[in-house]
Amino acid sequence: MFTKFSFHHQIIICLFPFILFIHFTLERKIKNHPADIETSFAKVVPGHVPSNDGIELKREQFYRFFNESDFDLSLKNHNGNIVTYPIGRNMTKRLIYIFNPKAASSTIKQILTNTHWKMKSKNLVHFFSLDNNQRDFEIFTVIREPIERLVSAYATVTSRLHTFGPSRLYEFGRCGTKTLTHLPFPKEMNEIESNSNNGEDNESFLQSWREHFSQTIDMWVDFIESVGGFDNSSCKWNEHIAPQIKYFMGYDISFLGCVNELDKIRTKMKLPPPPLEEIRRNRFEHNDSMPRQKFQSIDLISTVTKEKILKLYAQDVYLYRTFCKSN
Repeated sequence: MFTKFSFHHQIIICLFPFILFIHFTLERKIKNHPADIETSFAKVVPGHVPSNDGIELKREQFYRFFNESDFDLSLKNHNGNIVTYPIGRNMTKRLIYIFNPKAASSTIKQILTNTHWKMKSKNLVHFFSLDNNQRDFEIFTVIREPIERLVSAYATVTSRLHTFGPSRLYEFGRCGTKTLTHLPFPKEMNEIESNSNNGEDNESFLQSWREHFSQTIDMWVDFIESVGGFDNSSCKWNEHIAPQIKYFMGYDISFLGCVNELDKIRTKMKLPPPPLEEIRRNRFEHNDSMPRQKFQSIDLISTVTKEKILKLYAQDVYLYRTFCKSN
């Protein structure tokens, strides 16, 4: 028997296809473009950059976004190298490299040092407050894939924490009075164990540090989430942990390169190759308590934690994909 629907039921039936359309559209947008990206780039990218827009347009929007933003004063430093080219180089502007920790910064600085050009390390916020105009400089920097950068940051933060102690300078982060309690180090490999393995790290020692690494990354991510992410204005983060995009805010950047494309950066900025000793030396930072060979790896991070990292560093992810995944 046919049953009549009420007026309200008829409205719901009519609207149901539209509701489904809105639901799946929003679900797709949230999945592909995290909400914090939408908010952060609304001033230069209304809504989202359409997928059919050219990659160069997206990059130009990022450059404009950096230039029109204020310096991020939550960072502990805004350091950079200011380079004066030698006479006869036919360059009309001096060069500035913005430090981005754990993104080939040591290699870039060594390349600049190896040029024998006149160079000074400066706090750039202070430098540009002294009537120095950014348009008089060619400003460049480098970005790294966010999870890879966090893996590298683990070795640096852990090594320096053990060497210098849990001072404010070397701690992971501080939000008001809230800080992170670090995991104790695994038992050190004694001299007998070391000698019995021809001076190499034995497997049990390496495994204990692999577990320390994966547990530490989990703790870091949980701590960042617990304080509301990187937008919490009460927090001061270790320079190797802070999102990379914070280092670029407020600058009229001419070129943003990628860690895995150093040759392209050198060609663009007319730089020489790095010295051989820097290539040999720049592996991973560690102290005497840690393994001598690299043990940390993206593969040791759980899928759940990786997803959390991509969400917490969503701006860096979007930036990296725009500049480094579409070449």
